[in-house]
Amino acid sequence: MYDDRKPEPQCGAPELTPDERIVGAAYARMIPLIEGLQRNPISRHLYAEVANYLDCEAWEAADAFERLLDLGPHHLAARLDQLGPDLLTGEEDMP
Repeated sequence: MYDDRKPEPQCGAPELTPDERIVGAAYARMIPLIEGLQRNPISRHLYAEVANYLDCEAWEAADAFERLLDLGPHHLAARLDQLGPDLLTGEEDMP
């Protein structure tokens, strides 16, 4: 049985697990929305985007986050060390 919490083996930089990708995508989606609401707290457009996210993707992200938390702080710390600072900051995509 495939364990979706284990990254696929690859040469070079370690691969993110599906749960890590989902949580990363949630942060990438929510941070701009939260910042937008801080700048403009009354915005129909932002309300609609937040509502759409909460109705569609948020539960999957919450489930993935809980599965990652269940792995424990030692596992998560080891994964952060394994991923390295470039992956965490997104600098691997920079030219």
